[in-house]
Amino acid sequence: MRDRFVPVILDGYLKGTGAEREFLKRVDLVGNGFTYLTAGGRKLGGDSYLGATGMAKALEEFSRLSEAERKARIALPADPGKPAAIPLAPPPGCLIANVYFTYLEADGKGGFRRALWHVEGQPGTEPGSGHGRNQVLTHIDKLWLTEAEWRSLIPPDPKPGRVHPVPPAILERLARFYATDMAHRSTGDRVRAAELELRVESASETGVTLRLEGRTRTGRAFEAPPPDAESSETPGLCGAELDFLGYLHYDRKKDAFDRFDIVALGEGWGGNRHQAATTNYYRGGEHRRWPMGIAFQLLTTRRPIDRIPPQNANPYRCGEAYWKAAKQAD
Repeated sequence: MRDRFVPVILDGYLKGTGAEREFLKRVDLVGNGFTYLTAGGRKLGGDSYLGATGMAKALEEFSRLSEAERKARIALPADPGKPAAIPLAPPPGCLIANVYFTYLEADGKGGFRRALWHVEGQPGTEPGSGHGRNQVLTHIDKLWLTEAEWRSLIPPDPKPGRVHPVPPAILERLARFYATDMAHRSTGDRVRAAELELRVESASETGVTLRLEGRTRTGRAFEAPPPDAESSETPGLCGAELDFLGYLHYDRKKDAFDRFDIVALGEGWGGNRHQAATTNYYRGGEHRRWPMGIAFQLLTTRRPIDRIPPQNANPYRCGEAYWKAAKQAD
């Protein structure tokens, strides 16, 4: 895939300009699968919903095409299309961080390791659950902070020992959209409590080091009775309690953060009598907590894949909610 193809990931809800949507319609693009095409719009091989199994056949067909078909010239459409149909781009000066979420289990040594989970949310150790598939699965998302937001993390007069709260816009975004069970398709859980603060660890002519600490309580309280909902995607099924620890470094010369490392460790729960919101919750009627961890890591590259927007920043999921606190702060 890396050497012989140009991988393109499409959001089925945001298919681009009118010309691009017409192109995709013409080639009969499949959803949740792989389609092989020439740049000119000729379909190669067969579609696959189960993985990239048609690559060899697609390459074979491609090799038999004329050079003109293999190297088709493509004119960019003049029509920019409706903004609502175009995937979001990071705002100018945006700080981007990768976000990793995983369930945890005891490692037998007093610590934790990534739990063994099946892709559909079934423990890989249970019969018929796909044991051996997608072990230690980690969910990946993105965090976006506008330039005004990340600059608000730095106090005007940073002195070692000075403590200030994480600005409301950032606090709300972290709590609502990340301090939760990210494997559950939530569009922003209720925040029961959230307190994150930044302490200046050191400050010099070259930069400022900040330590982030705090905790969040989101979604449904563990003590609350399970809701009588039919779908595992119903809002309010899950709850979580997480402790945060992070280290951030602002480089004065670069006028940018060159470190943005945050981890959140805690427990989640959720589900109802019909089905679990996530694996093992309410399995057999048992209501229990499950350990989970989240990590934020600064992204310094700007490859096309790095520009994929946070899932809850997409307008078809949350509208303007992802940016709401930021707009109120302005």
